[in-house]
Amino acid sequence: GKKDGQIIELTKMIKSLNTNVQQLEIDMNQNNDELKKQFEHYKEIIQTNFKNQNQNLNIEQFQIQIKTQNKTEEKEKELDINELKCNKNCQNMVSLLIFPSLKNGLDFLLMNENDQTIHLKNNEWNNYNLGIYLLGKNITLT
Repeated sequence: GKKDGQIIELTKMIKSLNTNVQQLEIDMNQNNDELKKQFEHYKEIIQTNFKNQNQNLNIEQFQIQIKTQNKTEEKEKELDINELKCNKNCQNMVSLLIFPSLKNGLDFLLMNENDQTIHLKNNEWNNYNLGIYLLGKNITLT
């Protein structure tokens, strides 16, 4: 009698504990599934952030490349402009040389006599577009 009642009570308790364990397993599995979903979600967010940062970095590098290229092109333009100016000056000189209307003392100053002293006031030497040439001995330019 009494033992049978105790056995029945223990059996009910074991069944109840088994039911509790099964429910805990179900809860743990659901919790694991939820954690996996959260993990995947955060993983996607991190990957997206990383891609965005990488894209921003690529954009910044590209902008730096463009700035560098623009500076290089500007320097090349400056060099081209300077080269054009030099070419223009050379062309002007050549065109002056091609036409035989050049005159000593007007377009240039040529001194080919020895023992001469030439006095130029202020910036008079600027008046001779093609320069001043001293081709003798003991020629003094003051």
